[in-house]
Amino acid sequence: MRHPWIVLPLVAIAAFLTGRWSMDHPPADEAAAPPTATAAKPTKASTSDSRDASAKRPRPANASSDKPSLLPTDPHFQPGKSRDWLLQQIKLNGWEDDPSLLFRMVQTYAAMDEEEISEMVATYQEIIRNYPSASDAEQAAFPKEWLFKLGLFPALWRYSQLNPDAVLDIVEADPRLKDQDSYQMAIASLAAIDPDRALDRYSSLEGRALQNAMEPILGTLFATDPDRVIQILDDLPNDPDLDGERRKVAERLAADNPQKAIDYALANIRAGRNPDVLKVAFQTWREAHPEEAKRWAATYTGPGAETLK
Repeated sequence: MRHPWIVLPLVAIAAFLTGRWSMDHPPADEAAAPPTATAAKPTKASTSDSRDASAKRPRPANASSDKPSLLPTDPHFQPGKSRDWLLQQIKLNGWEDDPSLLFRMVQTYAAMDEEEISEMVATYQEIIRNYPSASDAEQAAFPKEWLFKLGLFPALWRYSQLNPDAVLDIVEADPRLKDQDSYQMAIASLAAIDPDRALDRYSSLEGRALQNAMEPILGTLFATDPDRVIQILDDLPNDPDLDGERRKVAERLAADNPQKAIDYALANIRAGRNPDVLKVAFQTWREAHPEEAKRWAATYTGPGAETLK
């Protein structure tokens, strides 16, 4: 059984570990400079007091070991000191294409509050923007692999949990970032907070862009209100790029309520949509209850019957 909607933040870690965010994407010294969009500052009270305490905290004994541990480093820094903090992390860890180092940094970002991660994202943007014209010493201080794989992408993941609107503004201003999971995670986070606003923001898109936006929104909503997901897809145009989302609905419905899945599939066929949705609903039903599904298929002669053979 496939898992059709993988929109939880853990997908960020999985994507990193499988190399999806490799340096095949434009590196800082080769790609065009990204736009100057900056992260929105949060309105909550400063956490400088806690940072004062953390700044005095001794470095963990294992921090200087040759192999980075899975324990996160201290994520806190004084306001305006994110660049110094970053230099310390690079010096402490070096650069190694090692999942344990990535996991450690993801843990570190996950412990940052909104003010800290906002500043961290803005710092990465500034360094990347200025990288092509930076001195050799500056480029050596900030390895390009770190800036993307251990830096901007996982930082955006954390920021999307706290302020998805700010991340969406950043990502939509830079076409390169829309190819990353950061985009869909931010949309999913917005849908979890305010699904109506997410729909208002993205339902007017077309083609592949519409599908990319709807996938995390519908995946988030389906867990609590599958009927609403069905209604949303019915209200959207008969865009072939949405066929995959309709098949996912049929598959998930069939896992719990095969007859509802078949009814949904037939409604799609009557509306002139791709008949494959019936095939998906039937196959999912057959995997769970083969005899029951086969008996139904043997007597069905309506639209799409040929796809069940």
